[in-house]
Amino acid sequence: MTRKSISVLFFVALATLGTVAIVAWANVLEPGPRVALLYSFSIVELTAALLVYRKVAGSAFMADLLPRGGLRAVKREVSAVALLAWVLTIATMVFLTVRADSIFAGSGNIAWQFIYFIVLIALPEELIYRGIAFEAFKKRVGLAIFASAALFAFMHLNNGLPMLPYYFAFGILLGTLRRFGLTIAELVIWHGMFNFVNDTVWPATAFRSDQISFWVVAPLALLAITGLVGWLMTEGGKWLTPPAETTSGG
Repeated sequence: MTRKSISVLFFVALATLGTVAIVAWANVLEPGPRVALLYSFSIVELTAALLVYRKVAGSAFMADLLPRGGLRAVKREVSAVALLAWVLTIATMVFLTVRADSIFAGSGNIAWQFIYFIVLIALPEELIYRGIAFEAFKKRVGLAIFASAALFAFMHLNNGLPMLPYYFAFGILLGTLRRFGLTIAELVIWHGMFNFVNDTVWPATAFRSDQISFWVVAPLALLAITGLVGWLMTEGGKWLTPPAETTSGG
């Protein structure tokens, strides 16, 4: 492992431990100071992640922060599989939870919630775990997916140990989507919209079958979706690719 890779991993580990420590601290504060602390930390983390990723990604930095060549140029098969994975993941969460009394039952302004989940949650997390961490294992994609998912899960330690398998499986799914060509920008949209729908539009107010559903069924379901993504993007995905146009001479 090169010195650059070690430095990159050090940053990812530091960001992970910092998040765990800040969230643990925030959990013992009153609501006002807690929100201020979490928002401030998110902004600092986002700024640091952007600076570090700009350094490690080099010329690919700007391209990775936009859908490939603009929205019209996104490869059809990648977009289709990513959308399918998103729908299946949302469906899994809906199946495992009891719906709240009304849609948009999350607290606070809906527009702000949307911005928060996209900019202050999904963007720094994707930059760190599917951007910077992947750069450390550039030639070992399988290890990059596994290691980034493990760190991503550990970052959510304050949500409870039983939840770690769910976050690990979620990280594996996001890493797999990254492996098959999604840019950071596309992953941010995917991840942020999932959080927004799951936490604001359809809050997880209760779990079916106690919490065993979330501890066991959700991780297995996410890994199954990951397997489907891998299959569709390899042999099974040939049907998604339009046939090459041929011309005949006259």
